[in-house]
Amino acid sequence: MIFNGDYHLSFISDADEFSNLKAVFIGAYELDEYDYLYSNPICNIGLILKAYPRLELLQIRGAEDNNNYPYWRYFTKFKHNHLKALILEAKGLSREKVTQISSLELPELKHLELWLGNDNYDENTSIEHLTPIFSGEIFPNLYYLGLRNCEYADEIATAVVNSPIINKIKILDISLGFLTDTGATALLNCPTINDLDILNVANNRLTSEMIDKLMMLDTEVVADYQDIYKTVSNRYEPTWE
Repeated sequence: MIFNGDYHLSFISDADEFSNLKAVFIGAYELDEYDYLYSNPICNIGLILKAYPRLELLQIRGAEDNNNYPYWRYFTKFKHNHLKALILEAKGLSREKVTQISSLELPELKHLELWLGNDNYDENTSIEHLTPIFSGEIFPNLYYLGLRNCEYADEIATAVVNSPIINKIKILDISLGFLTDTGATALLNCPTINDLDILNVANNRLTSEMIDKLMMLDTEVVADYQDIYKTVSNRYEPTWE
């Protein structure tokens, strides 16, 4: 099921009509609508998962609520037995949202994709807020880990290769961010990287020399569209640049 616009309360209150719903995509704006990540506030995913216990895929494209839609205030920790994919595409996620996501018990989760953003777009997370995910314990069946569109991608690369999660996942996606040769060096120096099926470092700040080195890894490397000159201040949002 696909939703646009102001869906929040009606979608949840009407859950009885769609009790067997397995996939939801909220915020399905056209790609040429450059402001779609501003327009659609990200609803409290806890309320959605509680309302739809059979849901297997939840994808939301939107923005921080800025207290206009304060649904996250009512977030509670609980267990969902069927969710396999959780995708939040945003210009920035707050530390509160990331912490609340990490508190969920999702034993069947295989695909986790968070667009973390930067200070210009409401992001105020840091590595410490991602530590529970890196432990590999809260989402034991994780196959794909995507920490995308992130200003501190170098720190993410270093933390991932030094944490248990690298021994569990098969796809690591840190694309659309600010990964430099510093973070890529950490990836290169980790032998376990070669056990991945895919390493996605596209749309970052890697030099051609570093890309050549990454291509020598024994895994599929995606490294398109690098720009070593891009900065937080001069870079458009990757979803519409």
